Amino acid sequence: MPFFERTNRMYKAFFALSSLFLLMTIFAFTLSHFQDIARYGILDHFMSAMWTVIFFVLTIFFLVLGVVLKKIAQDAEDDLSSLTRQVRELREALEGQKSASRMNMYVDNH
Repeated sequence: MPFFERTNRMYKAFFALSSLFLLMTIFAFTLSHFQDIARYGILDHFMSAMWTVIFFVLTIFFLVLGVVLKKIAQDAEDDLSSLTRQVRELREALEGQKSASRMNMYVDNH
């Protein structure tokens, strides 16, 4: 993808961030006391539960963003290759018409 290197780097960065936040989600989940939250209420361990939820939401967000950027770059690359192919075919057709008209002019003159 020579035209979309920045997008290519961005989706790789978003996948990396998603992986990082997944690890942070797992770490926050192991440190939080969800059994105690279910038993005694959320007020005792509110911040540990919130960090787990925030990290999980960020994981999903960056994962979806990375997938969307990759698909946008692939669609744009497909469109560009299709346009390039159409321009090449049109150019070949026009060159074929020019050579045929030149040939007719040569035959008419001789």
